[in-house]
Amino acid sequence: MRIEIVGRWVWITGASSGIGAELAKEAARAGARLILSGRNGEALAAVARECEVLSRSASGAAGASEAGGAGRAGETGEAGGHECLAFDLMDKEARAAAVRQALAISGGIALLVLNAGISQRSLFEELSPEAFDRIMELDFKAPVDIIRRMIPSWGGGTTSASGILVVSSLAGLIGAPRRSAYVAAKHALTGFSSVLRGELLARRVSVTTAFPAYVRTGIAKAALGADGRPRGIDDPDIEGGADPAKVASRLLRASLACKAEVRAAFTLESRFALIATRHLPGLYARLAAARVRSLGTRESER
Repeated sequence: MRIEIVGRWVWITGASSGIGAELAKEAARAGARLILSGRNGEALAAVARECEVLSRSASGAAGASEAGGAGRAGETGEAGGHECLAFDLMDKEARAAAVRQALAISGGIALLVLNAGISQRSLFEELSPEAFDRIMELDFKAPVDIIRRMIPSWGGGTTSASGILVVSSLAGLIGAPRRSAYVAAKHALTGFSSVLRGELLARRVSVTTAFPAYVRTGIAKAALGADGRPRGIDDPDIEGGADPAKVASRLLRASLACKAEVRAAFTLESRFALIATRHLPGLYARLAAARVRSLGTRESER
């Protein structure tokens, strides 16, 4: 099974920046029509304009390469034609309305990319219950809710495969220190995705779970501190992380190929952490405790 997105609709949440914006650009280059979602309408519009240019370029290049014929995107309509659908994922009613709007715009989604999320940088004992709940709502409950509402639209006799790309994290595989709520949400999302993968096969819907590690995005600066407010501080691991465009390309290729899982931007440290957390959990706990002490010292010196 393989997902074809030429001339078909791809809906991406968290599309205004970072990996989400780069996934939008990759899908535009591949000939998809896009629905871009996030809270910031202006940022979404800027990404949509970039994607329009990329769609036209891709359509022109494809047309030039096919003697006497139109480009691949031209076979199903004009290149581009992307839509922005701004809403707050924390709002349950807004989520329901967004699904209805996305389906009304598209008539059916070929690939649903659930990328939106927020991280955390604080000890669990210091994290407010409200902040914990906010992270769980945005990172786990919101994508689950969208998938639940989308499922009836798939598998209605169509012969074309569709897919879901769930963007989890390295934190969906290991217990990263100072990220208790984020780890809980991403682990839950990982388990949920593994169940859906079997349940949705009969509808010809694949589920790909992505585990990016360190990628140069704004996730660390936007991460919630103990009081539930964005910290506005970057992490050295994130600052020195992988190019989000390269990560997005890898994630999109894996989802279109209907891969069950894809890992990206793993360093030697993250690979060791994954092995240790599974096979040497006591050692991993001691290393995590040492990292917590080190981070605490560094932050106190700021």
